Amino acid sequence: RMEESAKALEFEKATFIRDQIQAVQSITEDQKIASASGGDEDVIAFASRLHPRWKLRGFTRDKYLLRQAAARMLPKEVAFRPKGMFRAPMAETFLNDPPPFVQQLISEEALRKTGYFDVKAVRRDIALFGKGEAAKLGTFANMGLNGVLATQLWHHLYLDGSLCDLPNHEPKPHVERPNKTQAAA
Repeated sequence: RMEESAKALEFEKATFIRDQIQAVQSITEDQKIASASGGDEDVIAFASRLHPRWKLRGFTRDKYLLRQAAARMLPKEVAFRPKGMFRAPMAETFLNDPPPFVQQLISEEALRKTGYFDVKAVRRDIALFGKGEAAKLGTFANMGLNGVLATQLWHHLYLDGSLCDLPNHEPKPHVERPNKTQAAA
């Protein structure tokens, strides 16, 4: 398209297309993710760096670039089908009679250590479960507590492993954590 625009003396359009190509090349060169598997990590890195206009076109045309790419390999009715609803489980799933590792992950000490959340607000909402008053939480606050728990677990698994004592299950997944110098970089 760039060459076609240049031949048609549409130099501004050709320059714009050239700049887009260079930007994509720059992103793909800078955003490689190291992987032992050699999988799709550089695709994920590329997609995470895209400007939102390439991911979303209005409220009804989500995943724009992904759908355009998928349309080359999938039937159009699959690539452009409407988005399905995904709903996180409610907090009761984990907070009614929580196991010890969940209690540790959402403890005041663990919440302060990670620093991701408003400790007072999280502890206030969690206390409603202990009082049997979880129904007072709105739907989004209820599901949000699952997000807090998931983030705390993610931190434990992938950053430092110091927030809780997970149950011993076999086979145990291998998790590589960055050492202190890698984490600081």
